[in-house]
Amino acid sequence: MAQRRRGSPPRAADVDLRGVLGLIARGLSNREIAKSLIVEESTIRTHVKRILMKLGLRDRIQVLIFAYETGMNQPAAARNPAPQ
Repeated sequence: MAQRRRGSPPRAADVDLRGVLGLIARGLSNREIAKSLIVEESTIRTHVKRILMKLGLRDRIQVLIFAYETGMNQPAAARNPAPQ
């Protein structure tokens, strides 16, 4: 695969489905994910559909459950333990 120039926006092919899955699991909307990854919202909609299809899931809630059950995502308290 060709190297992307530093500072150029990512192409749709460069967007990692695992990364999108993680952002869905954190509760981000398609618009928020697209903004953070600097891609079109339609690209994210396509990736969400692919994630659902590949994992055999019905909706974003099942993506969230999948992410927790597989250890891809942790509750906020586990990610950022309070200082003592």
